[in-house]
Amino acid sequence: MDSAPVIVIYCPRAPLYAQELGRLIQDDGRIQADIRVVDSPDMFSLMLDYPTVRLAVAALSVNTNQNVGSSLDRFFFRGGALVGLGFAGSSLVTGPAAQTAFPIFGNQYISGVFDAPSRSFSMSYVKVEDDEISSGVGNLTVRDQKLILSMDSASKSYLPRTPSEGEYKVLFRELTSGAPSVVKYRNGGASVTFAGFAGDDLEKAFSYFGRFTSTLEFRTLFTNAVYWAWTNEQRYDVVNSWASGYDQRLQEIEDARAKAEARSEKRESGRVLQVALTVVLSAVAIAGVYWLTFVKPSKTK
Repeated sequence: MDSAPVIVIYCPRAPLYAQELGRLIQDDGRIQADIRVVDSPDMFSLMLDYPTVRLAVAALSVNTNQNVGSSLDRFFFRGGALVGLGFAGSSLVTGPAAQTAFPIFGNQYISGVFDAPSRSFSMSYVKVEDDEISSGVGNLTVRDQKLILSMDSASKSYLPRTPSEGEYKVLFRELTSGAPSVVKYRNGGASVTFAGFAGDDLEKAFSYFGRFTSTLEFRTLFTNAVYWAWTNEQRYDVVNSWASGYDQRLQEIEDARAKAEARSEKRESGRVLQVALTVVLSAVAIAGVYWLTFVKPSKTK
């Protein structure tokens, strides 16, 4: 198939945030892809079945069920690449995918520290692992309002939960709670989940995306996450190889059908010629019998 690989960004209610994420990927320059932005959960679920989609970004700023969890789960376990931000790791929002594809196991969120003069929240991220995603970024403070986490309902504190299978690694933790803030995971597909960065389009909002997307740390972490997931996914080549083989098989069937029709037409032409020859010969025979029976006797009288 000749279509360019596609990155689909699903960011309902925040189209400007989605466009900014797409711009960061383009400006990074390491990935050549056709970037599509969608805000419909039905369209997003449909596109996750497209063979041309190689990576999906789910940037979810609202804590409501998106009805896309099963589609994300299926895409991931077929080898797809995912990057989740905001409420992507919330069980309420993405259902089973919050454990199987974006393994934050989120059931609650906490707020950062409010700074009255700047009218903004901030959180401190402590670096845990240095790898290709976190390389070049140390401990950092992000201007972000919410962090999604697994919380114990009784103690109101972080409850550690991890996947039972796959390669799971925490890259950063939020300082106060100890909860993961950036997680990479590989189990069929490849995903990176940011437990924060639920961006809003309104500039005066506490969660306005520009508060963090303008920082070098976010740009580095996000584009590294996209590139890592892109280069570690297993779905694109397999699906497109199958699709190419399917197209080739369809062409072989079409060629065989055309040849069969040509043979059929040839046989039909031969049959018509045979019928025509039979009619001519029959006419000649009838004429001969008529001549012998009626014409020749009259001439001999």
